[in-house]
Amino acid sequence: MSRSDGEEIFLTQNTFSQETNDDNLDLCNFFLEYDTTTTSETYSVACSDSSEDEVFSNPKLTQSDDELLLNVSKLKVKVINHQLQDFTSQRQITKSKICNQRNKNFLDNVMKLRAEVRVLKKQAEEISLEEEEKLWASGSLGSDNARHLLNTLVYLIGLNFALRGGQEHRDLKGGNSSQFQINEKNGSKCLIYTEAKSKADQGGIKHKKVKRKSVVAYQNTENQARCVVNLFELYASHCPPFPRKADALYLRPLKIQNGNIWYADQPIGRHSLANIVASICQEAGIGGYRTNRSLRASAATRMYDAGVDEQLICEVTGHRSNAVRNYKRTNEKQKRKINSVIQGRTDSENDDSRKFKISKSDGNLSITLNISMK
Repeated sequence: MSRSDGEEIFLTQNTFSQETNDDNLDLCNFFLEYDTTTTSETYSVACSDSSEDEVFSNPKLTQSDDELLLNVSKLKVKVINHQLQDFTSQRQITKSKICNQRNKNFLDNVMKLRAEVRVLKKQAEEISLEEEEKLWASGSLGSDNARHLLNTLVYLIGLNFALRGGQEHRDLKGGNSSQFQINEKNGSKCLIYTEAKSKADQGGIKHKKVKRKSVVAYQNTENQARCVVNLFELYASHCPPFPRKADALYLRPLKIQNGNIWYADQPIGRHSLANIVASICQEAGIGGYRTNRSLRASAATRMYDAGVDEQLICEVTGHRSNAVRNYKRTNEKQKRKINSVIQGRTDSENDDSRKFKISKSDGNLSITLNISMK
């Protein structure tokens, strides 16, 4: 559109204005300076943040050129601010990724350094059935006094319920909110343990439907003196009556017994509780690295050796991953058998088969039986 003098004009809303030669003041050219996708999205956000009264002062669309350029400059500032915010957030994400990668690299280097200098974390050794028998025979386990009864209860509870270390024993409740309950099933008593909160249950969304570990220990009718159910009842009978201040399961033994009361209304010390397994093993002359965690390792190893299904093992130990396989250890008997196979010989010391020869007195009949005891 042109005037009589030849100069071009354009129609802005309902106001005639002379076309500008400055690209910076051209509204259409302004949007072409930026990436189409980014600018359109940012412009939409900028416009959504601005009210009609803020951008267009006159709703009747009778703005002058100066007013229009002023409002365009406002939009331009908002667009630039949103672009700066997007850029800043992207930098923060990138910085976070860099930090995570640095942490991974640092951890990797620490692990390599430990491998070079052979800094290895000790694993608590399991306690074999033979060693357990030695603990009973030496008197380290028993129920003749407060100290022995407490040590025995820690040992049997840690073994039967596959508890971890000293802290999990320390957190056990035996007062008004006891985690243990004695029931009777099929004419025999059983001790039921229910965990409060485990290491594997961190309370997040992933663990929302995770069931708490619950394990049952049945009465040992063959050996009442070593029964965890009977010893638990005996221990409870020697504790202070309810109500009491201490809510912990394991209480401090009294130096001088007060009649039938053997324990104070006070939890046993953290250090004393953590060293119980190490102390009783040392008393019985059992070497190696033995801690309260050895009880958990012993329970898992015995179940693996007996061929118990791994899912059932996890129900007892509380594992929810294949980490339980760390307790699948090779015992001495298996090592000897493996070495015999490698050397191509039959080790009579570890051969479970037994040969029996039966013959008649007259020598006419001879029968040899090979009986495999596996």
